[in-house]
Amino acid sequence: MKRCPECRRDYYDDTLLYCLDDGTPLLNGPGASTTWAAGRNNSIFSEAPTIIGGSAAQHQFSDSDPLSRMSNSIAVLPFVNMSADPENEYLCDGLAEELLNALSRIDDLKVAARTSAFSFKGTKTSISSIGQTLGVQTILEGSVKKSRDRVRITVKLINAEDGYQIWSERFDRELDDIFAIEDEITLAVVESLKLKVFGEKREAIIKRYTNNAEAYQLYLMGRFQFNKFSEEGCIKAIDYFEQTLAIEEDYAPAYAGVAEVCGMQWYVGTYANPELIEREREAVARAIELAPGLAESYRSRALLRCYVDWDFVGAGEDYRKTLELNPNDALAHAWHALWLAAMGHKEKAVRSATRARELDPLSVNGSLMSGWAMWFSGQYDGALDTALRMPRA
Repeated sequence: MKRCPECRRDYYDDTLLYCLDDGTPLLNGPGASTTWAAGRNNSIFSEAPTIIGGSAAQHQFSDSDPLSRMSNSIAVLPFVNMSADPENEYLCDGLAEELLNALSRIDDLKVAARTSAFSFKGTKTSISSIGQTLGVQTILEGSVKKSRDRVRITVKLINAEDGYQIWSERFDRELDDIFAIEDEITLAVVESLKLKVFGEKREAIIKRYTNNAEAYQLYLMGRFQFNKFSEEGCIKAIDYFEQTLAIEEDYAPAYAGVAEVCGMQWYVGTYANPELIEREREAVARAIELAPGLAESYRSRALLRCYVDWDFVGAGEDYRKTLELNPNDALAHAWHALWLAAMGHKEKAVRSATRARELDPLSVNGSLMSGWAMWFSGQYDGALDTALRMPRA
C-alpha cells in the first residue's frame, strides 16, 4: 500500500508513483514491507510523442467498507463473434466500443480505455487477471451472432475479483433494434453498479445520433478499419464514413470520424498537406454544429488549434471541454498533460498524465506521451518509471 503524505489518500497499486489528486510523490503506507525511495534522476525518451493515450492502474478501497468501490470501475471487452461469417467482426467490436463510449461519459465510473481493454481480444486471459491488469473491479463481456437481419447478443457483467456474475441477459432481436439493445445494456450496467445517473447525464449516455441501422453499420465498419491504425485502414475508414454520410447526411459521429482519421494522417505524416487539414477542420466544425455534446470532436479541434494554428488558449479550452463531456477519455488526458506541461502547469500535467496511464495502461503511445509530460514537468522520476514500464509494441 502507498499513501500520499499531503492528503493522506491510500493507494493499493504499487505501480503508482504520484497522488492522483495533487501529484505529490507517494510513500509506502502502514504495513508496507519495503521502503519506497524517490531518488532516480534524469531519464531520456528516444523519440517525441505520437498519438494514443495510456496509464498505470490504481485501486483504492475504503477501510470502513471494502466493497464500497467494487462497482465504480469497468472494462468492456470486445464481444466474441459467434456468427459463421468472420466479416461480422466489425459489429462485435463496434457494439462493445459503443457501450464503452456510453459508459465513459459517467463521471463516477472509471472505464478502461479501448486500447487496453481490446488488447485481450482472442486471448484466454482470466477475468481476474484482466481486472488486475486494467485496475477495474467489473468486466462486461459478450457475444454476437448475426444471421441475415436478426442478431443474438449475450452479455455478462462480472465481478473481476471473484468471478461472480452480477448481471446477464440475452437479446434476440431484429438488427434494426440494435439501438434499443445498446440502451438496455447501458442502463442495466448503470443500475447493476448502483450508479446515480439522472437527467441530462442519463440522456447523454443513451443519446442516439441516427435511427438508420444501415448508416450505423457503415459507421461501425469505418471505426473498425480506423482502429487498425494503418494507412490502408485509414483510407477504408474514410470511405465508410463517407458512405454513412451519403445515407444520413447529418450523422455527427461520422463527421467526427472523418476528422479523427484526417488528424492521424497529417500528424504522423502519411498525408501531410493543407487540403487534408482543411478537410479535418470542416468535418470538426460540422460535427460540433450537429452534436455539441460529442467529446471526440473537441479533442480533434484541440489538436488542430495546438499543432496547426498555434492557438494554445483555444486548444486548452477544447481539451477541458472534451474531458468535461468524457472524463474517461485517456487520449484527451494524455494530450492535455502535454499541453499543461508546455503551459507551465507542472503539477496539473503530472495529474493528467497519471490519469491517462491509469485509464489506458497498455497503450504504448499513451505511455510515451504521459512520460514526456512528466519529463517536461520536471518529474524525472515518474518519466523514467513510465519509460521502464512502457508496454512493448
